[in-house]
Amino acid sequence: MENEARRLGASRRISSGSRHMVFAGNPGTGKTTVARLIGKIYAALGVLPKGDLFVETSRDKIVSQYIGETAINMQKKVEEAKGGILFIDEAYALYKEGDAKDFGKEAIDTLMKYMEDYRDQLLVIMAGYTELMRDMINNANPGLASRIGAWVDFEDYSEEEMLQIFYGMVRDANMMLEDGSEEPLVRLIAKHAANPKFGNARGVRGLFDKIVEQMDMRLAQNPGTRKEDYETILVRDIRAALGEEEEKGETLQDLLDQLDAMTGLEKVKQQIHRRVAQVEMDERARDAGSLRRSDVTSLHMVFSGNPGTGKTTVARLVGKIYRKLGILKGDDIFVECSRETLVGQYIGETAQLVRRKVESALGGVLFIDEAYSLYRADDPKDFGREAIDTLIKYMEDYRENLVIIMAGYSELMAEMIEQANPGLQSRFRIWIEFEDYTVPEMCDIFRKMVKDRNCRLDQEADGELLTDVITKCSGKEGFGNARGVRNLLELVLEKLNERIAKRFQERLPVTKEDFDTIRAEDLRSALEETEKDAPPEAPTWQPPRIGF
Repeated sequence: MENEARRLGASRRISSGSRHMVFAGNPGTGKTTVARLIGKIYAALGVLPKGDLFVETSRDKIVSQYIGETAINMQKKVEEAKGGILFIDEAYALYKEGDAKDFGKEAIDTLMKYMEDYRDQLLVIMAGYTELMRDMINNANPGLASRIGAWVDFEDYSEEEMLQIFYGMVRDANMMLEDGSEEPLVRLIAKHAANPKFGNARGVRGLFDKIVEQMDMRLAQNPGTRKEDYETILVRDIRAALGEEEEKGETLQDLLDQLDAMTGLEKVKQQIHRRVAQVEMDERARDAGSLRRSDVTSLHMVFSGNPGTGKTTVARLVGKIYRKLGILKGDDIFVECSRETLVGQYIGETAQLVRRKVESALGGVLFIDEAYSLYRADDPKDFGREAIDTLIKYMEDYRENLVIIMAGYSELMAEMIEQANPGLQSRFRIWIEFEDYTVPEMCDIFRKMVKDRNCRLDQEADGELLTDVITKCSGKEGFGNARGVRNLLELVLEKLNERIAKRFQERLPVTKEDFDTIRAEDLRSALEETEKDAPPEAPTWQPPRIGF
C-alpha cells in the first residue's frame, strides 16, 4: 500500500511497524524455506533492497567465551545480512534463564539495537521450538517483544501431508513407486512420526534415503536388466525399511489367544476383550457412515493387585493388541519404569526424567510399576508430585499414541489416584483389578512352567501332593502368586539335581528320564526347605509374675 501511495505521489508518512518475525515450531516444518521465500517476496515488493541475501546463523557462530567479542560477532552478522534477511536458527539458545553471566544476553542486547537502527534495511527472523521461543521473547529483555512484528506458528505436518511430501521427493528424484506401495508407506511414516524428534519433512527425507539404500542393496545382490529397475522403488524396499522381511507376524487373534491361554484372570480377560470389541465396532460404524464417537482415546489404565498376578505380562499384550488395532503406531514398544527412574534429587530434574521416559515410550506402552510410590502424602515437598504433574501433561499431549499403565497394590493405588492430583481420576478411566490366583490356578501355573522347562511330574507328584505343597507355601506371607510358584519350581529343581548328584556318588545308573522327571520326594524336600527357612513364631507375651 505504501508503494502504491508513493507511486501516485502521496506525501503521507505512515510507519509500517516492525517487520521482524518469530517462526515457531518443531524442526522440519519449513521455517527456513519460508524465510527464504519471504526475502524474495519482500524484494519484489521493494521492502528489502537485497531480498535474495539470506544469512543463516546460530548461537555457536555468535556467542563467544570472551568479554566484548560476542557483540562484535553479532555486528558482523548484521552487517553481512544488511539489505536482506538475518535468520537465527534455534534462537532460544541465546537465552539461558538464571545465568546472568552467559554472553548470550550480550548477543540479544546487541541484536535489539540493530533491529531498531536498521529496521528498514534488515529483516531478522528468529526460529525455534514454540515454548522455548516464547520463554525467550518474554523474559530475555523487556524490549524484545516490542521489536517483533509477527509471530508465525509452523504446525507439525499430518501423516497425510508427510506422505505427499514423500511422493514429491520420489518425483524430484525421477523415480517411481511400485503399485501397492501406499499401505506400507503409511505404516512406515506413522511408525516414525510417533516420535516428536522425527523432524517432519526432514524425517521424511531420512526415510526416503533409507528406502533408496534398501533398494540399492537389493540391486547390488540382483542387478537389474532394464532402466526401470533402477528407477522403481519396490514394496519390498519399503518393508525392508520397516524391518519386515515379509508380511508376517502375530495377528490380533493370535494375541487374544495368548491372553485367553493365561491361567485365571477371567475378569481381566473380559475387560480386554470388551475394549477390543469397542474399537472394532467403532471402526465398522465409521465404515457404515455413522458419526458416533466413543471415547476410544482414553487409553491409560490402572492395573491393581498383588505381585505375581500377571500385570506386566498383560500390559505387554495390551500394547501389542492396541498396535494391531491401529491405536498405537510405533514398534512393539514397552518401557518399564518406577519411582527410581522417574524422580530426581534436584529441582527440575524430575520433569526431565519423566519427559525422556515418555518420549522413549511414544507409540507404545509406558508401564510404571509400584506407581503408588510416586505419591507420599506425608511429604508435600517430595519430587514425586512433580513426576505425577508432568505425567498428567504428557498423558493429554500424547493421548492418541501413548498408553500409560500404572500398576501396584490396590489400596495404595486407589489412595494415589484419589489424592495425588485432581486430574488423575479423569485420565485413568480404565481400572483393572488383578485378583490373587487360587490354589488350583497356581497348580496349573506350576504344571505349565514344568512343561516350559521340558520336564514332567511323575504320577505321585502331580496330584494331591502338589496341591498340598502349594497350599502350604502360598499361605505364607509374601509368597507372590505366580512369582512364588516360579521360585518354588526353582527350589524343586535344585532338590532334583541334589538327588541325581547323590545317585552319581553312589554309582547308580542315571537316565534321561531321571533328569527330566520331578518326583514326589523332590516336592517334599522343597517343602521341608521352605518350612525350615520360615521365621520362628514369636512367643505369646505374658506379664511377669511378681511375688510378695
